[in-house]
Amino acid sequence: MTPPVDPWFNVWILNQSDATVDSYTLEITIREDLDGDGWTNGSEDSFRLDTSFTSTDFDDEWTLVSAPLSAFVDLFTGGDGTFNGNLDEIVMVVSGVSGANLSTVEVDFDLFAFSSGGPLAWDEVLFDDMEHGDPFGNGWFSFGGGGIGPNNVDLPPADGGSFSLETGWGSGNNPGFYGGFGRTNPSDLSGTDYFNMWINPDAGQDYTLEINLQEDDNSDGAITAPDDDEFQYNCVVSDTGPCAVAGGGWQLVSIPLADFFDDNSFLTGGNSVLDPTAASRGGNGELINVVFAVIGNDTGGGVSTDASFRTDYWAFTRGPLVPDFRRLIEDFESGVAPGTPCAPTMPPLNFCTFNGAGSSVALANPATPPAPALPTVGAPNSVLQMDVDVTSFAGFIH
Repeated sequence: MTPPVDPWFNVWILNQSDATVDSYTLEITIREDLDGDGWTNGSEDSFRLDTSFTSTDFDDEWTLVSAPLSAFVDLFTGGDGTFNGNLDEIVMVVSGVSGANLSTVEVDFDLFAFSSGGPLAWDEVLFDDMEHGDPFGNGWFSFGGGGIGPNNVDLPPADGGSFSLETGWGSGNNPGFYGGFGRTNPSDLSGTDYFNMWINPDAGQDYTLEINLQEDDNSDGAITAPDDDEFQYNCVVSDTGPCAVAGGGWQLVSIPLADFFDDNSFLTGGNSVLDPTAASRGGNGELINVVFAVIGNDTGGGVSTDASFRTDYWAFTRGPLVPDFRRLIEDFESGVAPGTPCAPTMPPLNFCTFNGAGSSVALANPATPPAPALPTVGAPNSVLQMDVDVTSFAGFIH
């Protein structure tokens, strides 16, 4: 991964209140790769940022740590003193621990990301980036005469990661309702005003995607017809669009939330206002589901086409999504394997741990981390949890 222009590094951190140390320093080291064979000590650069935490910070609250790469200190491991390659490794070290013997640090991490020109915005709520590669195991569902599945080959030019979501629906040459799919993922959309998605529709097709936002309006955390609201936008996909062009390759679609209309055909309750804000923040309930209904358009003579496409990176933002503003490094939605001790020479791919004498470190990947939910993600959400007993140092490499 190459950092964007004017890069900033960002990570969300939650220090658990049951930590028993008095204070510690978190050392964040990034290592570059100039030639595609991984970081090489003696010829490629490393830079480090130190952030100190005291017991007053152990409050079970998510904190965004952001800094421009220019604020990272050169460790003089080789290279030319500038980060001008791809990111190869992130090394997290707990050091400078103050406290009684065998005291513990308990800290969670989420959303390692680069942003451009400033800290990662609070005003993006990621609904799904599809990186789990397992839609039915992560809140997705489908109905009608088609289906959904992961795709690790056809990916958008930005925000693509390793997986997109593919879907296909047969028409039988008859226009009308084919079926649909969606995801349950309660999300607080406070401050956002756009829905964004990447889509790659196959050529020669003509259909409408009814994009439905189903929100809880009585703070019971569920969707029920007599109590809650649904808002719809009709995204027409055809040879000429206008929402997306069939056969046009990957396209970023950004839709103002103001363009969604109140649809009372399924959910008949609510206050007829799109206001998905959690009760804990003064609202009456979060967004619960995003549901796409696939409708075949009549192309003439009562004939319709099939509907098949790939889609990725569904997010709500303040203003249209700008793909190059941030580049996701890791969101911990695909596990933290192997999580075993680092080899003495080349670390393995993914995650490994290291520690000094008398210290220990363990990684976990809980899907239900301590409350509160990370503001930009919502719940459910998997995070990296690091538990350490430190007398000297301990950490992990990714």
